[in-house]
Parts: sequence; C-alpha cells; structure tokens
Amino acid sequence: MTDTRGFVVRGALVYLVGVPYSRIQTVAEQATGEDGFVTFTLTATARLALKNGFALVTFVRARKPGDSVLAGVSTRRLVQVRLGAPA
Repeated sequence: MTDTRGFVVRGALVYLVGVPYSRIQTVAEQATGEDGFVTFTLTATARLALKNGFALVTFVRARKPGDSVLAGVSTRRLVQVRLGAPA
C-alpha cells in the first residue's frame, strides 16, 4: 500500500470481509508489513459458487492503528475478483 506521494504505508490495519457475508470465512484484521503489503488466505464456504465467470466481492478497509473505525484515518473499497478455472 502506498500513500498519495508514493511512499509505502507500514503498519496500516487492513480488514477484509466477503459480500454477502456468508460466501467466505471471516479473516482477522492484519497489519501491512515493511513492504506495505498484507496477504489474506480466503476459505470459501458452501455458499460461494466456484464457477467460471462468477465473481467474489469483498469489502476492504485500511485504517490507522489507534484511530476510531468510524471517524479515524481510513479508506474503504469494494473489490471484485472474477473466478475461473485453474490455469
């Protein structure tokens, strides 16, 4: 993750949840590393249709540690990943 000036953001807390909520298991909020990245391992539930052309939508929030989740420094995005057969 980088800021508007291109500098790496270290230690930001990143939260990810599937939309709708029941398609993937809940994962814990994690901090970005020294390189500004965080990796999540997602586990599908029976409600996620794993078929070509379908999509997984997630809500992703990155925030400053110690700030309020609702009123602190943060950013939020919806991210869509298209599902396909393994290459």
